[in-house]
Amino acid sequence: MCGCFTITKNKEEVLRFLTKHFNIDKIEGINVPRFNIGPGQDIIALIFDGENYRAGLIPWDYKVKIKGQYKQVINARSESVQEKYSFKNAFKDNRCIILTDGFYEWDQQTKQPYRFILKTNQLYFYAGIYDQFKLDNKKVFGSLILTTE
Repeated sequence: MCGCFTITKNKEEVLRFLTKHFNIDKIEGINVPRFNIGPGQDIIALIFDGENYRAGLIPWDYKVKIKGQYKQVINARSESVQEKYSFKNAFKDNRCIILTDGFYEWDQQTKQPYRFILKTNQLYFYAGIYDQFKLDNKKVFGSLILTTE
């Protein structure tokens, strides 16, 4: 988990949820509903700036430098994230929560996807981290989802 997820609610439902729980009444550029959010795409993430929560779009595309080249990472194990060189600073300073209402897992034999949702079919969050990277002399951001056993 997690290779693809969803936000099947419309914009009004998403904003109503964010207003109720975080006092956020607008997000620039959101495009919902989305039934197949995959790696590299923009996701809705919330950060706490010390006083308020802020929401915005950030690519689900965390970069890890391996042998001089950046590689895409979309998930990290929560049990070891604070120990891994590539993640420990972001885990300390750049935590976020990622909005969703379901995720997909595939049957390994049939390759059939199954969507998992809460019994209440409500929005919820994944824990995540984000960071800033320099690619082609441009600053870019990326995030990943923290997973567990």
